[in-house]
Amino acid sequence: MNDTSIKITAAQSNQRLDKFLADFDGAKSRSAWQKLIKSGHITINGEQKEANYILKENDEVAILPEEKENNRKEIKIPNIEILYEDETVIVIDKPIGVVAQKAETSDAPAVTDFLESHFPSIKKIGESEQKSGIVHRLDKDTSGIMIAAKTQEAFEFLKNKFKKREVRKIYTTLVYGKVEPEEGEIDFAIGRNPKMPCKQTIVKNPEKSDIKSREARTLYKTLKGYKNYSLLSVELKTGRMHQIRVHMKAIGHPVVGDQKYADSRLLKTAPELQRQFLHATELKITLPDGKERTFKSDLPSDLKDFIKKLYSLD
Repeated sequence: MNDTSIKITAAQSNQRLDKFLADFDGAKSRSAWQKLIKSGHITINGEQKEANYILKENDEVAILPEEKENNRKEIKIPNIEILYEDETVIVIDKPIGVVAQKAETSDAPAVTDFLESHFPSIKKIGESEQKSGIVHRLDKDTSGIMIAAKTQEAFEFLKNKFKKREVRKIYTTLVYGKVEPEEGEIDFAIGRNPKMPCKQTIVKNPEKSDIKSREARTLYKTLKGYKNYSLLSVELKTGRMHQIRVHMKAIGHPVVGDQKYADSRLLKTAPELQRQFLHATELKITLPDGKERTFKSDLPSDLKDFIKKLYSLD
């Protein structure tokens, strides 16, 4: 971890230091942050404080690097299906429980571990060693299609395609409630939640808000309606963090099983689903060889089984 400095805003003040850090970076538990605070790896305005220190506006929170050691004691290479591969790119079908990029703070299996084991030189591809050719990411508990570059030229080419929004990204999601209208567009801007930095939030009036936000556009279409749920096909026109999850919550229909954005009372209605019902189903893109290709991925078995259950209840 490199040195990180955070200046506390008014919205982030009046909360315990350990709680703020756990919200800021959920990859570490609150107790792990408490250990770092106690060991002196966290300072406030250059001084060591206790975990229960109440943050004040304009406090400078510094997160100092931990001693270099192999925090990822045993690299777990995830089992990932390759959908397509040539000399410049690789397209995979990411399962749930796998993060996109490895992190010193987590032992979770990562897509980058798989890519490096399959094609070792990919580790050098990207803007940093941590990239390993990855040009876009999926959340840990979102499954589906990802594409990575095997050469630096291909990486720049693909990044440019995503930046220019010349990539068609289709997801399948199940949300709570009956969505009306059955087809539409959500265009709320999205920014980081000032009170909980690990979460995103919509910003309805960006020009009048203190929250830094970016344009976000999501198209949705109902595929099937159930008694208490709606199965949607969703197309991302922009690529913001947690975009589908935040936009669906904003219109009153959170993604089923979404532990971060759905209300706890809704989560209790489907306790057997241990993940958010969100799958990257289709990716259409022009590859570095100049050919336009469309890659598709079927719903994983756990999501199919949940849908079958809904059919039986209808």
